Amino acid sequence: MLTRCARAGVAVVSLTALCLISGCSEDSAKLLGPEPSAARSQSGSRHEAMVEPRAIPRFSVDLRVGDQPRLNSPLRIAVSVTGMVPTDLARVVVSAPELEIARLSGGRLVDLPRGVRIPAILDRRLPMAAGQNVVFEGTLSISTPGYYRVTATASPVGEVQRFVGAEVVQDIVPVDTWIYVDEDRGTVTSDLDPAVVPDSVVAAPGPRTVRRSARPGLALRAVHRQAAAPHTREA
Repeated sequence: MLTRCARAGVAVVSLTALCLISGCSEDSAKLLGPEPSAARSQSGSRHEAMVEPRAIPRFSVDLRVGDQPRLNSPLRIAVSVTGMVPTDLARVVVSAPELEIARLSGGRLVDLPRGVRIPAILDRRLPMAAGQNVVFEGTLSISTPGYYRVTATASPVGEVQRFVGAEVVQDIVPVDTWIYVDEDRGTVTSDLDPAVVPDSVVAAPGPRTVRRSARPGLALRAVHRQAAAPHTREA
């Protein structure tokens, strides 16, 4: 095989040299094949023509907080789920992950041990037809100031149809909303928004964390150190 390849290489080189001397005929050009740049261009156009199928969600999910957030006051949480694709058994879960982790770990956000589940605000299972709408409500109480995420997730249980025609079905549909609450006020945002957090507080999920420079104890110690320092008089 090596001998045949070497001979073929000689033939191509000879044919190329002949084209350079006397000009290529159409038959010779066919033997040589397309230029490398042209081949790359044709290959690129084939890749560009490949379009990934559009994904459609199995559910439409809407999550709402029905009350003005206040510390130690029950908040009504409502989730509305509409089936977009028939599902034999659907599961709808609403939870506040950072809030529940902090409750389980003494006010800190840590990795929970294996097997420990985050308590849910609500957890429902039901069959859903295309176009069917259901609304579930639950309550949430926040006793520690902070910025907390509430998430609602709709998903199928068991084996389900992955395609509708040529379209891929997105099975898991999550929706989040965020609640900031402290001693003076509370607000609901669609995303974690640093603008709603006081400057003295770190804009992060979970129980409130006061910035080091804003802690009264640290500022007071700094004043004491300054007062205790020896005074110098300018010349």
